[in-house]
Amino acid sequence: MKIKHITPLVVALACSQSALAEIKTLKVDKKNDLKEVMTGYSIVGEGESEKVETEGSEVPQIKTVQNDPEGGDGKSDGGVKINSMTTGGQFGAQMLLGKAGEKNGKLSLSTHVFNVNSSYVKYEVQFYNKTDKKVLATSGVKMLEPKKKVLDETIKLDYKLTKDDLGDEIFVRWVQLSTDSTARDIYVDNVSVVASEVEAKK
Repeated sequence: MKIKHITPLVVALACSQSALAEIKTLKVDKKNDLKEVMTGYSIVGEGESEKVETEGSEVPQIKTVQNDPEGGDGKSDGGVKINSMTTGGQFGAQMLLGKAGEKNGKLSLSTHVFNVNSSYVKYEVQFYNKTDKKVLATSGVKMLEPKKKVLDETIKLDYKLTKDDLGDEIFVRWVQLSTDSTARDIYVDNVSVVASEVEAKK
């Protein structure tokens, strides 16, 4: 399967068409492209009143960095820092994949996450249905702890789309779980999503 590499031009086109497009296979491994496709978010309220903020002083900033590990795409080729701006609450970064279409079957995610801070960070990676406000699949709680020399890892996640997801906006989310200090940040080296088509009935 041919992997689609994101370029700034493709990003611009994808952003303008994302509300209509089915989910496509993609790979993003350049720091500036990661910054373009990822946005910080902060959740305000609960239940029916829940609102996702993507602007404001409490929303994490996406900043490019150069000091990333090898991560499968080369050492120090660049990545992004999901810079925590506040303590408490629910926040992180997200990437819109598109709307689940009739031909979309299974989504397979791979993303390399790292930590160059002196403090540990707890996080999880999710497939998230924004329309239904529902976590579709999660990596579970992960932790990168410099004191134990655990500095980076590749997260893999699979999800089989259902009829309930059809037409809904699907995101990848990197969720900050250690919100007790702004010194705890998540770093992302790369992300790829393979979108498999529904198998034809025999």
